[in-house]
This record gives sequence, C-alpha cells and structure tokens, in this order.
Amino acid sequence: LDGKGVAQNLSEALYWLAMAADKGSADAQYRLGQMYEDGLGVEQNMLKAQSWYRQAASRGEARARNKLDELRKKTGLLNTMFRGS
Repeated sequence: LDGKGVAQNLSEALYWLAMAADKGSADAQYRLGQMYEDGLGVEQNMLKAQSWYRQAASRGEARARNKLDELRKKTGLLNTMFRGS
C-alpha cells in the first residue's frame, strides 16, 4: 500500500491483496480491511472493513483483533451477522 520503490497504485494493490486474501492470507485480509475502513482506492465501507478484519482475526492476525476492538469502542458498528465469519 505504501508504494515503496514504485509508484503507488491502489487499484493494483486492491487486485493483488484480494487474490492473496482469497487464498487465506491474514495479512492481505487485514490490509483490505484497512483499505475499506479508510476508503483507499475503494469507497469507504465499514461493513466490508469489518468483514475483512474478522476473517484476518480468525486466522490469528492480532492487528485485526485490535482493529475490531477499536471499531467496537469507536462506533459500536460490529454487527452480529458477521460473527463466526
């Protein structure tokens, strides 16, 4: 996402992260959560962010668990329809 050594291209990042996330990469799932939370290269969508964070957290990604806790405290957004995802 940072574009280190190359020009930043968020649509390219989104493509490759989605490919990795679909194959089970917790890091990619977490980063997709960030993109949706912050509206980086995509329309901001907190439900999609939450969904990606949940998937990453279920694979042991501590940053995703922290983000879910942060969102719960900040917005009360966490929705029971995503529990167990």
